[in-house]
Amino acid sequence: MATFENQVASALQKGIVPGVVGAAKDKEGISTIQDPLQHPALTLILGKGKIDYSRTFSPENSRTYKEDTVLDLASMTKLHTSVAALQLIDKGLVTLDKDVSHLIPSFGRQEILTGFADDGAPITRKRQNPITLRRLLTHSAGAGYLFMSEGLAKVAAWKKASQNPGTVDQAFDLPLIYEPGEDFMYSSGIDRVGQLIKRLTGQDLEEYMR
Repeated sequence: MATFENQVASALQKGIVPGVVGAAKDKEGISTIQDPLQHPALTLILGKGKIDYSRTFSPENSRTYKEDTVLDLASMTKLHTSVAALQLIDKGLVTLDKDVSHLIPSFGRQEILTGFADDGAPITRKRQNPITLRRLLTHSAGAGYLFMSEGLAKVAAWKKASQNPGTVDQAFDLPLIYEPGEDFMYSSGIDRVGQLIKRLTGQDLEEYMR
């Protein structure tokens, strides 16, 4: 446990994370901890049975994190959205491998980031490969996340993007970082699948899932 706690203390000191709430367990009652440094605020709850380890970590002279502190829990609807998309395949509304960029034009028009001009403006080129449902579902459609791509983070800073976007289009109005189908990066692809579902069904994602 010392290594985990030392890592967290170091991350707090360096400002990598604002705080951590950690809880770990497994069915035998042996504590299991995963590296928390890949996300800015994290709750770890693993396994079954009684919690064997729980501790909170807070920075000095700042917000105090407690075991019942409410934190963002991201990506929890990706599985449900993927299942919903597969249902639409069963209904004959879409296929895995046909180009769907025309159905999500705000994503389909994005070009591929190739570099930056001297003034910081992004340099892009037109996309060549199709955007398919398969590629969206498997994080291989060319998209990324700011926290995983230095290039996208630089684009967002140049655009002075909002820190609190209200829609998928506002949150991910960013260029692609590779040709669809030619690489992989955990991404906003499934957020775009949600838009695709809305376009095909005429219902927003919440309505469809209900």
